[in-house]
Amino acid sequence: MPDYRMKWIRIWPHAWFDSSMRVELTNAERAFWVDVIALAGKSRIAGVICSDPEGKIGYPLPMLSSLLVSWTPNEVTAILEKLEKTQRVQVTRLPLMSGEDGWIVRVSNWQKYQSEAQRVQKYRNTARSERRNRGESTPERCTTGRIEVEVEKEEDVEEEGKPSTLARAKDIAFETFKAKFGNAPAWDTSDYTALSKLFKRIPTLSFEEFNRRWANFLYSEDAFEVNQGGRLRYFCANFDRFMQEKKSGEPTKTQQRSRTNAQVVSRVFGPMDSGAGRALPSGTQRSPSPTLPKRTR
Repeated sequence: MPDYRMKWIRIWPHAWFDSSMRVELTNAERAFWVDVIALAGKSRIAGVICSDPEGKIGYPLPMLSSLLVSWTPNEVTAILEKLEKTQRVQVTRLPLMSGEDGWIVRVSNWQKYQSEAQRVQKYRNTARSERRNRGESTPERCTTGRIEVEVEKEEDVEEEGKPSTLARAKDIAFETFKAKFGNAPAWDTSDYTALSKLFKRIPTLSFEEFNRRWANFLYSEDAFEVNQGGRLRYFCANFDRFMQEKKSGEPTKTQQRSRTNAQVVSRVFGPMDSGAGRALPSGTQRSPSPTLPKRTR
């Protein structure tokens, strides 16, 4: 088993605030959950809290309580039981030579949610080894007191522009959902992962095109699509399905509602320059569209 000893873990902000965790766990239980994830990242086996490198020997309850810090053995037992019932962890108790039970805690779906952290960790370790082999200097470190910060290389930073487009897409999907249904969406991590994958799959996807297709889906009158309840994951998986708009002499209800969607965009990001796809400066007026002469029969 690889020894990751992760330096950081991922917390998904939308899932943290909008998932069922807010209903299922109390404030104290959510704090305990973060401690569990952090300890699992610090463990010899990423995602598994255990005392050996093979994941076969657990910690006695008092020791596990001391490792988690500030939690009594009774609290550890009760909250781990609840996390296991909600399928966030799997707890295994195996007898130790001392006669006590050894507790092994495995965080569910660790690879799914923390794989990026592990990938970056392995990449950095490999890059450092290669730099040492070539006799090159390692990344600079800034030290203040006992806090050490590594200066990141440019390759570790996402390409400029993509994060902002993705962030705007998340925000407008969230806000327009609230505008239609009157409440925040109950999307989970899989929905936001699907959205991220969509922008990776189509790197040239603009915010305006995303918003247009999202409006087609959100205000669709197709019975099957209505039953999806504005599910972001379904929209991303069927993105091409919402490319076309109905064309007729009169605006369709979807087109009318798309205007409502545009109003939400304007409220969140400011008025948009439809020609260039940019927010207009405050106080700037759009130039009027030219009036075309009526066609005579």
